[in-house]
Amino acid sequence: MDRIDEVVEDLEPEEKKTVYYESSTKYSVYGGLSPLTGMISAAGGVNVYEDTSLEDFDADPEDLAERNPDVIFKLTILGEKGYSVTSTDEYEELRKELMNRPELSWVTAVNNGDVYIVNWGLTVGFRRIIGPVFLAKCLYPDKFEDLEPHDYLKEYMEDWLRIPYQGVYLYPYPPE
Repeated sequence: MDRIDEVVEDLEPEEKKTVYYESSTKYSVYGGLSPLTGMISAAGGVNVYEDTSLEDFDADPEDLAERNPDVIFKLTILGEKGYSVTSTDEYEELRKELMNRPELSWVTAVNNGDVYIVNWGLTVGFRRIIGPVFLAKCLYPDKFEDLEPHDYLKEYMEDWLRIPYQGVYLYPYPPE
């Protein structure tokens, strides 16, 4: 986190990427009181709904399009926090569905391909400390070219949990 802090603290407010973070349900969004807003902020982003006084709610698609996020993260609950996922096929389908929503066709994130599927295993429990590392890599791939989030996750799983490193936690990876 020190490395991420060093990079993102130098970003001017207008340089920070705006983020829409959708739950596993279409247009169910995390607002200003959600712990995910803190994770987005730790990664150097700004939640497009941080101005709401709710933890989660159903967003209006037109309002979301007007907020025009730079990056979209879609949460999935597949496979034991990502650990038992062996294929990216379902992640790819979720990403295609989101990117093909007509109401989002002109949104910056969709047009630039900055749409990512994140397994909820990176946002809960002890692994959530690694979540901002993955998000930062997606938000600012040019600033974190030498940062490899999977190295931290691998160390956590193998050294601390004593289980083999496996699973799919973010798609596409590495960020395009």
